[in-house]
Amino acid sequence: MSSQELALYIHALLVACVDPRDFYGHDLVQELRKSVETGGSYSNPFLILVLCNAGDAMTVRDVERVTFAYDSQHRPFWTEDEIVQNLMDVHGETITVRFSVWMGGQVNQARSWRVKMCLNSTIYHVIETVDKVVNKRKVEYDVVYGKPFLTAWNGKQDDPEMGTFWFVYLKT
Repeated sequence: MSSQELALYIHALLVACVDPRDFYGHDLVQELRKSVETGGSYSNPFLILVLCNAGDAMTVRDVERVTFAYDSQHRPFWTEDEIVQNLMDVHGETITVRFSVWMGGQVNQARSWRVKMCLNSTIYHVIETVDKVVNKRKVEYDVVYGKPFLTAWNGKQDDPEMGTFWFVYLKT
């Protein structure tokens, strides 16, 4: 039986006013505690909540582990524009670039980003910056005559004859 199932049974027994510490001679709370300790499953607050509801003693170590797991998962929500802006701390003379991509005839896949870049940046620098910051985009390119040539964007090959193409629009 998994820890999750055991926790559900303990909660059900508590609701039914049955002692989960003496369920036909088995201490289910102690079993759950062993499972949590050996599995290191402090990232699931439900298991810890069940232990608390069953009256199991919470130690300082338990609270620290749950707090650490919560803090590691709880990050502030930023939009893609804010992420790019915060990560690209550009010094010197800059320009703000609006970068848009439209995937073929699929309007729902059109995306735009606003990035602050160095004055002498190329479209390839902008695309690579957005690709590094927003990991959802997968940019593939070949080097032709020493310059990058984009071959695929977000897994789509640039092949207008097959109807899979993308447009890049850059506005400064």
